[in-house]
Amino acid sequence: MSFLKNILRAAPCRNSFALFFAMLFSGFLSSCLTAPDTPGTSVFPLKTSLFLFQDGQQDSSKLLAFPDSSFVLKVKITPDSVKKHLSLAWVANRDTLGYADSILIRSHTAPIPEFLILADAEKNTIRVPVEILFNSPPRMLPETVPAEGDTLYGNKNTALYFSWNAADADAEDTLSYFIEIDSTVYAAGHSAAIQQSGFSFGKHEFRIWVTDSSGDSDTLSAQTFYFVPAENPK
Repeated sequence: MSFLKNILRAAPCRNSFALFFAMLFSGFLSSCLTAPDTPGTSVFPLKTSLFLFQDGQQDSSKLLAFPDSSFVLKVKITPDSVKKHLSLAWVANRDTLGYADSILIRSHTAPIPEFLILADAEKNTIRVPVEILFNSPPRMLPETVPAEGDTLYGNKNTALYFSWNAADADAEDTLSYFIEIDSTVYAAGHSAAIQQSGFSFGKHEFRIWVTDSSGDSDTLSAQTFYFVPAENPK
């Protein structure tokens, strides 16, 4: 009997490949096996995990990648006693892109694996879906209101106006903004402007950051402004 079939016989609802494949999701396979009914038969819990490495960062949750940078996909199969019985193939559009436990992808325009196929010596196979999420991070633009070093006039009831902007190469992405003024953080939602009152006279500091729907973010460096009484402008 083949190695993969031996694993399947040890799983609940034996001989059902459909149930086994249903456990494959988001590049992550985990089979919890029970004892077989044949004495002396080994039971191998099989687990595969996909990892993406890019710019010194590792991601194994969403397999998130920046589209214009190269990245490496790597699979980890545990335990090692299972791995040594299997051959690997990264496949896209019926073409095999590589056979090792890792593969280098040059950019989002290069062929991207759709499946990782595990095969035993008798050519029984298991497919692990590979789903890469390409996302361009947002970028805060340098222009803000107030600008760095501005002097604003008013009284303690004056509502000061803050505005900013950001850019994102992903046209349909949703951006959310946060502004920190004098160590207090305000969520601005999708709006690129807020008004805030209650300022004391003197020097103040604010900074702004943006996040997109994939969790990537960018932060604008801290800006300072001065608030002085309207009746005594500098």
